[in-house]
Amino acid sequence: MKQTNLFTIPIWTKRVDNFQEKKDKLIHEFDKFADIKDQSNNFSTNRNVNIKNHDSRLVRIDRFSAIMEDELNELYRIVRENWGATNVWFNDVWSVTYKKGDYQNSHIHGSTGLTGILHLESPVNGPNLKIIQPWTSWVSDTTESINIKFKEGEMVVFPSFLLHSSEPNKSDKIKRVISWDMGVNTKATMGIDPVGQII
Repeated sequence: MKQTNLFTIPIWTKRVDNFQEKKDKLIHEFDKFADIKDQSNNFSTNRNVNIKNHDSRLVRIDRFSAIMEDELNELYRIVRENWGATNVWFNDVWSVTYKKGDYQNSHIHGSTGLTGILHLESPVNGPNLKIIQPWTSWVSDTTESINIKFKEGEMVVFPSFLLHSSEPNKSDKIKRVISWDMGVNTKATMGIDPVGQII
């Protein structure tokens, strides 16, 4: 009897080339947008931080895509060749800082597109990324999840509909990530591609 898998959910991982150099540049750029912890979050982020009434989202996209151009072009090529996408663009880029005790509850970033996480600063015993299977087990009827341990300098990209979370940070050192959302489709749509150009 032949087994065939009906559905495939891709996940891409990569060790960033020349990470220390890129890390220094990213910290320099993203420190311009202070991570803020409000009452609704158990972590600090600069996702909604603007400077002088300007939309800082476009500035962060431009600077991140310039620094990470090689890795993003590789991702863009793979998505185009293997998944038939003709358009890939950034919706947002932001940083998240987890101090000791901070965590992020399970959440998604939308029903379409891709979500990426770059581990900018990650303690050796820092929290895992937890990804939850989007259907229950056909054997046990339970929710299954995978805990993934990432090291500093590693990035992961997955479909935005995947429910994911960050476990509590038990380390005295911070965990800091840069996250992003990308739109993907097969129609000509105005957006910003991975090298920061309007398409």
